[in-house]
Amino acid sequence: MQSRKKKILLLGSGMMAIGVVDYMVKRKENFITIGTNIVKQGHALAKKYPGRIQVILLNVKNEVKNNHNKF
Repeated sequence: MQSRKKKILLLGSGMMAIGVVDYMVKRKENFITIGTNIVKQGHALAKKYPGRIQVILLNVKNEVKNNHNKF
């Protein structure tokens, strides 16, 4: 049976993320995207698992400039 690639979004790259990532990469089908506002910290974590993790800048304080998202 062939396992399918699973995409996981992890929000944050702080101390708790280390244990979460270490656990999730045990399964070879998991690919992790780390969304963080501290990109340097995210890249340091991704460096442990080349090709398994990507890091994106995520800043929830930035205001969305889209009329469709008004509350």
